[in-house]
Amino acid sequence: MTPKLYCLFVFVFILPFFTLCAQDLDIMSSFEDYSELDREIVYLHLNKSTYIKGESIGLQAYVLDKAKRRLSSETTNLYCVIRNDKNEIVKKKLLMVNNGIAINDFTVDSLFTSGDYKISAFTNWMKNFKEKNFFSQSIRVIDPDVETEVKQTQNFEKIDAQFLPEGGHLITDVETTLGALIKDNNGFGVPNVECKVVNSNGQELTSFKVNQFGLGRFVLKPKPGEHYKVQFKLDETLYEFDIEPAKPKGVGLSVNALNDNTFITFKTNKATLQDFNNNIYTFTVHNGNQLLEFNFRFGNELEVVKAIRNEDLFSGINIVTLFDDSSTPILERQLFNYDGLKLAQSGAPIVQKQKDSLLISIPYNDLNLSEFNNFSVSVLPAPTRAYNHHENIVSSMVLQPYVRGYIENAQFYFQDISLKTKYELDNLLLTQGWSSYDWTSVFDDPPEVDFDFENGIGFTANFTNNNFRQILLYPTLNNPFEIIELTVNEMYFEKQGLFPISDEKIDIGAINHKGKPVKPYLNLKFSPSGIPEFNLDHNWDVLVPRDVRGSEMSNYQEFASGWEKVEQLDEVEIKAKREYTRTEKIRNASLGRVDFFDEKKKRRFRTFGNFLSSRGFVVLENKAGVSVVGSGKNEESYEFKIIGDPVIFIDDIILSDHNILRDYSLNEIDYIEINKSGIGYGLRGGRCVIKIKTNPFSVLENQPKKEVHVSFDIPLKFDVAKRFYIPKYASFKSNFYKEYGIVDWFSNVSTNQSGTLNLKVFNNNETDIKLFIEGFSNDGTFISEVKEINSN
Repeated sequence: MTPKLYCLFVFVFILPFFTLCAQDLDIMSSFEDYSELDREIVYLHLNKSTYIKGESIGLQAYVLDKAKRRLSSETTNLYCVIRNDKNEIVKKKLLMVNNGIAINDFTVDSLFTSGDYKISAFTNWMKNFKEKNFFSQSIRVIDPDVETEVKQTQNFEKIDAQFLPEGGHLITDVETTLGALIKDNNGFGVPNVECKVVNSNGQELTSFKVNQFGLGRFVLKPKPGEHYKVQFKLDETLYEFDIEPAKPKGVGLSVNALNDNTFITFKTNKATLQDFNNNIYTFTVHNGNQLLEFNFRFGNELEVVKAIRNEDLFSGINIVTLFDDSSTPILERQLFNYDGLKLAQSGAPIVQKQKDSLLISIPYNDLNLSEFNNFSVSVLPAPTRAYNHHENIVSSMVLQPYVRGYIENAQFYFQDISLKTKYELDNLLLTQGWSSYDWTSVFDDPPEVDFDFENGIGFTANFTNNNFRQILLYPTLNNPFEIIELTVNEMYFEKQGLFPISDEKIDIGAINHKGKPVKPYLNLKFSPSGIPEFNLDHNWDVLVPRDVRGSEMSNYQEFASGWEKVEQLDEVEIKAKREYTRTEKIRNASLGRVDFFDEKKKRRFRTFGNFLSSRGFVVLENKAGVSVVGSGKNEESYEFKIIGDPVIFIDDIILSDHNILRDYSLNEIDYIEINKSGIGYGLRGGRCVIKIKTNPFSVLENQPKKEVHVSFDIPLKFDVAKRFYIPKYASFKSNFYKEYGIVDWFSNVSTNQSGTLNLKVFNNNETDIKLFIEGFSNDGTFISEVKEINSN
C-alpha cells in the first residue's frame, strides 16, 4: 500500500553531510540490491544476569528471519562464545538449532572469576552483514572467594552529556528539538536531573528534566553568533556543557506523531533558501527490508510538512533519511511504529499446591494455536537482584539491531505500552542519530554471499586408491546408516548434514568390487572444523547488567559463607576427594535412570524385552522381530511395526534395525540407561533414549572380530543440553538466597492444546517467586512477561 502524503508547504535545501563517490545514484535500486539477501537475527534468553561461581548459565536461543519475523528454518549451527573483560575467549560452543530454537548451558567453573563477561551468539550467515543481527550481552560473575561485597556500579566520577539536534543539524533561526543524554562513567543514564539552557550572557532560555534513563528533550531556536550551554547540578556539583554551535545554512528535521498520523517536517532559513530553492530532493522511509521514496522541491517556503498515516508506516522501526539532488544522505531520524507489533499477554496464573511443588498454569488465550510456539522461563525468588537484562526478545528483535548504540533497559519500551512509553522511546530515538544501516555500504558495498547458511557438519573424503564399489556410513544418533555408490576411478566424495554430538566419531566402511566388506583408506577434511572468528561484535559496546546500581549496597558477610553452605557441583568429589565406585560414576553422569544387572536381576527378567515391559514400555515380540513402544496403550497387531519407538544404542552404536533385540539375553548386558526425556541428545531430544552397555567379560565380547571400518575423530561437534543444575541451598530465608538464588529454569516448553503453559516448580514455602517469561509464536507474536507467584 502506498502511503498517502499531504504536502502543506514546500522549500529547498542542500548542505552535504558527507560525500559519496557516485553522483545521481539510484536510491531505490541500490537499496533493493543491499536488502536482497535474507537476514537472520538471534536472541538469547539467559536465566540470570548475575551468576555466582559454581552455578550454570541456562540459555535458550531464538533464531528468526529478520524481515518475516518467523523462526528461521535455514540455519542449524549457532556459535556461542563467552569473553572476559580482556576480550579473551573463556568458553565457546556449537549449538544445534532445531525449528529456530536451541537450548544449552555453560558452567561457571574455575575458568571464571569475579568480573564482567560478554556472551555472544551468531551464525555463519550473519558474517555477510555489517548490521547488528548477532546477539551480544554482558553478564556479571561473582566469586565469593574474592568478592564478599557487592559494589554499586553507578558513580558520578565522570559525567558525559550530549545534546543532539533532531536529524543531525542545528541551524540558525530554525526552531529545532534537541535530544538530551546524560550518562555516568559506566554508560548508564543519570536519572531525573533538572537542567536549564542558557545563552552566552547566562540568561535562562528554557529548562527540562531527563527521565530515569538520563534522556530528555528541549526546543531551541539559535540566533546568529550566539552560543548556548546546558547547566545542571549533581551531588552539589555544578556541571556545564556547551551545545554545538549552529550552522549558518542547512536544514532541520522534526518528526511528530498526532493521533493516527506521523508528521515529518523539513525546515530551513532564508540564507539557505536563497541558494537552493530549485533543487529536487528525496526523502526515504525504510525498515532495512523495504523502502518508500518521495521527491519534492522546496520552492519559496521555509518549511515542508509530510503527513503519513501510521497504518502506512512499517510496523516497528522506520528510518527517515533526506538526500540532496546527488543522492547524498544529509539527515536521518528513526521513529518507531507500534501498530502491527504482536505482543501476547497471558491471563491470571492458576496455582495449585502439590506436596513440595507448585503447579502453575498460565493461559495464553490470544495465541494462534495452529502455529508452533516455544517458551523459556527463569524462576527466581521474588526479591532477586540477579535478573536485570537490558533486553528481552522484543527489543532484541525489533529495536536494538537498528541503532548504533547500545540501549539501556531496552525491554522497558515493550512492557506496559502506553502513550508515555511511546514518548519515552521517541526520546531515545531522538538521540540515536544515524541508524546501523550505513548508506555508503548501501550504495558501494552491498553484501555478498561469502558465508553460507550452515546445516550441520560436512566433510570431503579423498581416497588414496579406489577399489570400492560402495562406501558405508555407519549411523550416529542424528544420522541414519547410509550407502554411497561410487563410480569407477572416483577418488573423492562429499557428505553434508551430519550432526555429531558428545564423543561420537564418524565410522566409515566399504564394499569392494567383489562384494566383500573391507576397510577403506581415505582422508577426511571437515567443515566447519572449529568455532569461526567473528570480529563484528567487537565494534558494538554492551552495558553491564543493571542489577546493582542506584540503591544502597549491603556488605554481605554471609555472602561467602552462604555459598559455602550450598552443595556445589561435584562438592564431594572436589572437596572430600572421595573415590566414586564405577557404578556411582556411571549413575552420576547419566541424564536418566541406570539399571545394573546382577545374577538375580538377570534370572528375574531373562530378556531385554521383559525388562523394558517392567519399566512401562509396550514390547511386542513375534517371529518377525521386536517392537518397542512408549508406555501407553497399543492397538497394533503382533506384526513387526515400531510406533513412536525410542532411540536405542548398543555400546554407543545406534541401532537402525531393532530385530537384534528379539529375545536378547540379559546375560550379555552390563547395564541399561533409560532417558525418557531425551535431554542431551540433539535433534532427537524429544524421544526416549535407551543405551545398552554389554558386559565386557561376556564370551561374545571376547571373540576376535575383524575391523572392517575406520573411525575418524570430528574436530567440531554439537554441544547438547544437559539437565540444568539447581544448587541445593542450606537456607531459603537468607538474603543470599533471596537476592541471588535460583528456583528453576525451563527451556523448550510450549503451551498445551488449549493454549495453557504448565509448569511444576519447587515450593520452599518461604519465598514468593517471579517467572521471567520469554517466548515466540511462529505467526510473529512475541511473549515477554514477568509474573509474581505467592508461594503460601
